[in-house]
This record gives sequence, C-alpha cells and structure tokens, in this order.
Amino acid sequence: MSADLRDVRDSFFAAGSARRNRSASSIVQPCVLESSHRIRDSGQGITDTFGLLSLGEIAPDDVPQTSDIGSIIHEAMVPIPERHGGCLCFYDQNGSLSELHCDDAVKAALIDRGISTGISFLETIAGTNAVDLTLRTRATVATVGAQHTCRLLDDLWMVACPLIFPDAELRGAVALIGTGEDVPAFSHQMVAGAAKLMTSHLRNLDLTRKLSQLLQEQKAIIDSISDGLLVVARDGNVQHLNSHAARILGVDPVLSVGRKFSELIDFDPIIYPLFQNGTGYKDEELLIRTPMRTLHLSDTAVPIKDDAGNVASIVNTFREFSDLQKVAHRLGGTRAVYRFEDIVGHSAKIQSAVRAARKAARTDGSILLLGESGTGKKLFAQAIHLGSGRANGPFVAINCAALSRDLIEEELFGRVGGVIDGVNRAGRPGKFELAAEGTLFLDEISAMPLDLQVKLLEVLQERSVVRLGGAQSFSVNFRLIAASNTPLVSLAESGEFRRDLLFRLSVIDIVLPPLRERQGDVDLLVSHYMEKYASDHSRDNWSIPTDTMASLRAYNWPGNVRELQNAVERLSNNANDFSISDIESPDFTTVDRKIYENPAFGFRLRPLQDHEKDIIDKTLKMVGYNMSKAARELRISKVTLYKKIKDYSIELRRPIGS
Repeated sequence: MSADLRDVRDSFFAAGSARRNRSASSIVQPCVLESSHRIRDSGQGITDTFGLLSLGEIAPDDVPQTSDIGSIIHEAMVPIPERHGGCLCFYDQNGSLSELHCDDAVKAALIDRGISTGISFLETIAGTNAVDLTLRTRATVATVGAQHTCRLLDDLWMVACPLIFPDAELRGAVALIGTGEDVPAFSHQMVAGAAKLMTSHLRNLDLTRKLSQLLQEQKAIIDSISDGLLVVARDGNVQHLNSHAARILGVDPVLSVGRKFSELIDFDPIIYPLFQNGTGYKDEELLIRTPMRTLHLSDTAVPIKDDAGNVASIVNTFREFSDLQKVAHRLGGTRAVYRFEDIVGHSAKIQSAVRAARKAARTDGSILLLGESGTGKKLFAQAIHLGSGRANGPFVAINCAALSRDLIEEELFGRVGGVIDGVNRAGRPGKFELAAEGTLFLDEISAMPLDLQVKLLEVLQERSVVRLGGAQSFSVNFRLIAASNTPLVSLAESGEFRRDLLFRLSVIDIVLPPLRERQGDVDLLVSHYMEKYASDHSRDNWSIPTDTMASLRAYNWPGNVRELQNAVERLSNNANDFSISDIESPDFTTVDRKIYENPAFGFRLRPLQDHEKDIIDKTLKMVGYNMSKAARELRISKVTLYKKIKDYSIELRRPIGS
C-alpha cells in the first residue's frame, strides 16, 4: 500500500503544476494536499534530506528549558505502551524539535535518519509533515508514509497537536512519531492528552516566571526606597527586612529573615500590641534609648488582616527623624542663597568684615553679628553658613522680635503631641532640632525675653533640648549665629540681657559697618540694584541723572543698604522712557513731624525709625492701648513693644471714658 502511495506522490510531482492527481487528493487530508501543491509549485519537489536550519538560529528566547519539557514528556509518555514504539516530541512555535522522549532503540533509529533536537520541521526545510501543518492550521494533523515529501520520513507516521494558550497564543506543538504504514488508533487521544498536559504545565511555568520576576521587582523597589521596611508575621518572625531597615536597626538583612524580631533588638517591639488591637498608626515620632543604641524615628505601622479579621502580619516602615527634618527644610524651610561673592562693596570696612566672616566660617564657634538695621546681617549669616563645613545642612532663621514670647519659645523648643488646653495638638520639633548638622540664625536676639535667654544658654551648654510639655531630651548639633542691631554690652549693663549668654554668643564678633561709613560703595550698590530691577522689568538699559546720583551719594542712609535698595526699586518703578526724570511725590502731609527732604528722589524721605514710631502709635490708638492686642497686631512680643515705646518716647494715653 505504501508503495502505491509513493507512486501516486511521485507521479503527482512528475506531472508538474498543471496536473492534479485525483487519487492523491482522495487519500490525504486537504491541508496535506495543499502542502504538496505549494512544494510542487515552488519547485522544491521531493527531497532526500532535511534542510540545514537549526534550532539555535531560530528559537525564541522564551523557549522553555529542555529539562522542564523532558519532565512533562516523561509524564505524558507513561501511558504509552512500549509495544507501539512511539516517540513523543515537543516543537517550538518555529517548528524546531526541542525535546524527544522514547526508548533508546527508537531514538537511535530516528537519529540515524537525521531526526534529532535542533532539526526544523517547517515545510521549507522538511517538506510536507504533520508538525508544520498543525502549526499552520492550529488543528490536529496526521501524516503517514508517502504523504511526506522528504523520503527520510517515508516509513514513519506522525500525529501532531498544537499547544495553544487560553489567550490564543500558539506556543508550539506536540507530536507522536513512530515507524509503520498505519497510524495507531490510540495516537490521536494520546497526543491530545499530552498537549493538554504540556499546555497546562507551560502555563504554570509562565505564571511562575512572571511571579518570580514580579517578586524580584518588588524587592528591588522595597530596597530602593529611603524608608526602612519591616514585615513581621503573627508568630513574631521577620518575613522581610530591607537594607535601610537593617542599617537603622543594626542587624543583618539576610540572617534576620525567619527569626523572631524580638531576638534581634534590645527593646520591646513597639508593633507587637497591634496583633491584638489591630489598630495601626502613621508617622508617630519614636525615641528609643537602650545601652546599645539611640533611635529617633518617624514610624508607621499597618496591620494586614486575614479573611477572619485577625492580624496576619504587620508592615512597619520607619525613617530616621533627622532625614525627615532635612526633607522638610529642603522643601519648605529657610534656605541660604547668598554667598560671600554676593556681598557688594569695595570699601575697606566692608572688606574687613568679609575677611573676618570668611575666617569665622572655617570654625564652628558661635558668631555674633552686630550692626544697624539694614546693614546685611542676614546676608552675612547665609554666606558664613554656605562657606562652612555645614553648608550641606539646613539653614534655619528666626527673628526674635517678630514673635510673641510664647510663640518664640514653641518655635525654638518645639512641642510634644497630646491634648493641650483642651485641643488635640500634634507634636513637632523646634528650630533647635531642625537646624541639626546645620546653622541656626537668631536675628534681633536682643528682643529675646530674659527667661528664654536662660533656656537658650542651657541649650548651648548642654547641646540638648527638651520640647514643651515633654521630659525627654533630644541631642542637638547646630552652629549658632546671632545678630543684633542694639549693642548687647549696653543691654547687659542695664540688666536687659544676660551677661553669661552674651559671653556664650560672642565667641566671634563681627561688626558690619553702616552704609554712611562705606566710602564709594553707594555707586556700586546703585549699579547692582539697577541691573537687578532692569532685569526684573525687562529693560535693556536705564540710567540715573548725574545730579540725582550726586544726591544719592550725599544722603546719610539711616536705613543703610536696605533703604538704598528700596529707593532704587522705587526709582525703577517710576522711571519714564528708561531714564529718571520727574517722579510724583507721595502725599506725606498728613504726618505731623519733621520730614527729611531729599531732591534725589523728587519726594520727601523719612527715616525708617519715624515710620516705625508712627505705625506703633497708630496701632496703640486703634486697639485702645491694649498692649497684648497691639503686640499681636504688630507681630512682636510685649517686651519688644514696651522697649520701642520707651525708645521712641511714645505717650500712652487712654481714650476718654476708658
């Protein structure tokens, strides 16, 4: 029978493309006949050998390992009776033989005719065969004997079934191959069962591979975050510990997994009660002190519950409080932006102050900046900070005269959380803590109340701080720069400032000269601010007349550099056609006091002290001379208010009927 079929096949190919052999079409499946036509029409014809294409040249990267396929084939081969002598083979989606499983005799017979792993069964390589056709049609196909167009397959039968995943992805084929002229009855069921088993197993391999990849990605994400992360199971064992958590806790991240968390640390685990109460918390501040460690953390714990509502595990994240403070300051805190190069002036006195400040920046001692209002004390403080070894740390500034006594105390020392005055208030660190590893700048320190001066002295001596309402002390490491526009020595002599604090502050004294003593710097400063405001107002060029410039040089500048800057800005805002000419004068006629005339501006100029005295006087009248209300409106402390009332000789008069 097989000889007859071979004759039909040979005559079919010998007839050429114009002739169709009816006997051939009656004994083969339609897809087999279509393959024969393709091969005949392409001129390929009947061949005696396989092509040269190998598995290594066409196999995709995701072909499963042969060891995995071998185990699947071994399971599938168990029910096949040995008497049939069949060989179960796996092919990838490119038709290449990846694995074959059969007894040694059958395998040797196949290898003798060139069938081994790496051989491609695509039609262009191996001619008409069941493997190529099942990949084309996605259906079970059988070929036998002369239906093959490669004579090496003439005495073989093949039954192939596609491996199709639920998402319709074709992953390859499984085939049963044997010798003989007839396809065994059991072969179709056997191949279908093997295909089902292999599809299921390959799907599981894919899922395992994806889950493994997902796990590795999640571990990489967890280890890359800046927070420490700890997962503890209900039995107290550590399930996961990232590198940051291990560093903070001082434990080994690998050896700690699987051990009791309580055995790794020398303090009671804070999170253990959550297994009972099931209530987590967020961003709690923790201070843990043991003989072996001191931990100051911002801590969050999230209980993970099972279907019954019991806490199965706890996800605990935490970070060092100092890191949190740095982030807070980087995003919203005071920042130092001015450097020594930004200080404008060539006069001998300002250059002397700059040299002293540069030298002081290289030390870590407290610095006292003395100078009139507007001389640039804050600018110098920032330059010293950025020129010091603490430049990468925070720069924290607070004006002691701008806050009331209670507010300045809380700003400096912070407060513990809890119910305070009937209100549930969150705790927060003070400026002492926020300035850790950086610089704390206390401007107008002369306005600090005496009792707070005592507490400041204690902080400077002990280098620790206790928050308001608390008992625990926090170590602080900052560099202090203080500034005053009032001679502190005079205040100390009058008992308004503590001598011992003055000694502590003035390790290094730097006196900033007033603008009236800085010969030649007015021109430089005017030019500097003209460029600044020209840029702000998108002007390419504007100038100040010669006579106006002469008046600027002759003016006394009681408000110093700040007053000059404001004057140049005002000139810029009122400039016409990019030059200074006529400027309308503001109406100051309602103010009954001496007014300084300055022709440089085209309006009448008043010292800042006069403005301040006028504002304080009007505020007192507005609030009916209620000192507390006046201090709140002016945003200064009552001590500062009383001092200014005394300095300006403001008369305290109660309204009639009060």
